Amino acid sequence: MTEFHQQIESACIRVVLDAVHFVDSRQFDRFARCFSQQGSLYRPGNSVPLQGHKAIVDAYESRPASRVTRHICSNMRVDIHSANSATVHSYVQLYAKDTAADGPDEQPVLKIGEFEDACVLENGEWRISERKARFVL
Repeated sequence: MTEFHQQIESACIRVVLDAVHFVDSRQFDRFARCFSQQGSLYRPGNSVPLQGHKAIVDAYESRPASRVTRHICSNMRVDIHSANSATVHSYVQLYAKDTAADGPDEQPVLKIGEFEDACVLENGEWRISERKARFVL
């Protein structure tokens, strides 16, 4: 693998990891900025995507403040299509809990899923142009 390809792979993995960090830390504006200007986000079970930064921020800000999530991404594979286009495939473990509704001894919900992130180079930065998130277990 050339250094150029390694740089693309690293940048694409970083934007995927930044996205899960920002959503888990409730920094929804920063999460949305991981997407291209007109980026699409297909959440599990939804056939209509959230389209663009405002729609992404609005949807995530509507979640209860008591909802805590942690996404663990692994088995990340980057397929480079060109100098400005790549796809990242990831396995995702999602732990979620509503701290207001659950008792202190309640265990978080665990779901296993996948991300398929189409990434593009936009204004010199790698961004997610389309995320397809799905649960498999």
